[in-house]
Amino acid sequence: MLKAYGGRSAAQPTWTDVVPRGTGPLPATPPFPRGQLVAASRRSAYTRGRPPGAGWPMSEEREQLVRGFRLELSTPECFPTTTLWRARVLLEDDISEVLPYLNARLDGGDYDHAAGVLLWDNEGKKCAFRPFEIAIAPVEDREEAREIAGKIVRIVNEVWGERHEIEPDFEGRKPPPNVLDIYRLLPGTNCRECGYPTCMAYAARLREGKAELAQCPHLWQHPYAENRGKLSDLLPQSVRRTAG
Repeated sequence: MLKAYGGRSAAQPTWTDVVPRGTGPLPATPPFPRGQLVAASRRSAYTRGRPPGAGWPMSEEREQLVRGFRLELSTPECFPTTTLWRARVLLEDDISEVLPYLNARLDGGDYDHAAGVLLWDNEGKKCAFRPFEIAIAPVEDREEAREIAGKIVRIVNEVWGERHEIEPDFEGRKPPPNVLDIYRLLPGTNCRECGYPTCMAYAARLREGKAELAQCPHLWQHPYAENRGKLSDLLPQSVRRTAG
């Protein structure tokens, strides 16, 4: 279930349900105990830049970017018989300006500034933010769609209200380096001193963030100093441990 913000209640945007033709009847009641939603609402904040459990302070005076929306549910075209649904939050207002701020706050976001799309994967729910729409999948029924849509719209309005306190992030998630690019910078001796049977296997684990540069003693010798520097530029901080 989507994690929830803490804090006081704020004015909620208006919204209406829309069910496209051909989708068939939607289940009206959630197949899980209501207590699960209550438990979810008590979880801590999940955004970057906030200490665990801090939540988001709410205020009725904050500027509302999203003032109204419609909720549309449909089954994925590639899986017409599935029991899961795709929800579209159709917005009355353009949210393009808030996307870089959401990208700075949401943990797990991936932003394409040129395309105007922010992707966010949170606890099994995939969300796509676009100028006049937020897509959410999968959802089990209308009730879950309403619950998640309301929380996401609330997040958008909260971040918009705090945008003057946030450094916008226009960069997307960097793709991991190619394993061959890593391999070419390793000694290539297959000595197994790193704990892996080959340098290629070690390169693959470095790419996954499951090994450290310090595991290869040869990289800390003078002839490989330049390659070690290049590897440090390629790899995430978590694998750049120094030897010793």
